[in-house]
Amino acid sequence: MGESPVWLGDDGLVWVDSLRGRVSTLSGTAFDLGEKVGSVAPREGGGFVAALEHRVVATDGQGRITAELAALDLPAHHRLNDGAVDPYGRFVFGGMNEHRDVADAALYRLAGNGLEVLRTDLTLSNGIDWSPDGRTIYFTDSVAKRVFAADYTEHGPLTNERIFAEWTGPGMPDGLAVDAEGRVWSAIWDGACLVRYAPNGDVAARLDLPVPRPTSLAFGGPRLDTLYVTSARVGLDAPTLTRFPCSGAVLVLHPGVTGLITRRVHPGGEES
Repeated sequence: MGESPVWLGDDGLVWVDSLRGRVSTLSGTAFDLGEKVGSVAPREGGGFVAALEHRVVATDGQGRITAELAALDLPAHHRLNDGAVDPYGRFVFGGMNEHRDVADAALYRLAGNGLEVLRTDLTLSNGIDWSPDGRTIYFTDSVAKRVFAADYTEHGPLTNERIFAEWTGPGMPDGLAVDAEGRVWSAIWDGACLVRYAPNGDVAARLDLPVPRPTSLAFGGPRLDTLYVTSARVGLDAPTLTRFPCSGAVLVLHPGVTGLITRRVHPGGEES
């Protein structure tokens, strides 16, 4: 269950195997966090912030947990999922209802003044990123098949929320990334593709993939012109895995556009 790819510059790519609780790198190193992990984000000065099942932790570069940053009182069938670093160096992450039957999960922000709830009434919070100027946040509810946009500021709630894009094809939107031109890319779980959205939310481009369940994506490489795509093999039957043997792999694409520099969690943005 590959998820949460992040380009670390000279340190290469990091991503997670969500259900195994493992964090891996392209260099071949890996460490286990001991429970399911929804996402990781790099910290300034080294190490990571990780969204585990019901808590957010800080780790050192070898994956040793050094602090618990937030503990959430979630139902047993809920867990934390995708996360990203906002333009001000704070970790923003969402929860998911694993039963997928009620929109009772939320989107959170970890800030110096505590844990803030940015949005409620989500079922499966997923792909999160910001416009190049940092003024717009994009976030996904996979079960609703919608990518939302809202105005974003350093302090205060989300405002002017609107539906940016609604997926009507097979599958559902999963992870998300914004490129340097401000276009939104979305991985389509059970859709075997990535889509690039135009500013009005229409699909401007589609890249078909050799995996049915792409999960997330990140731009990287020395020129930020490489697209790394994580994928899943969980839940796929033997005939499907025979047809799509790359399922679960990290794919490497060159889409002809560049991405944005990876943001890192500031020390002051992880104190709760």
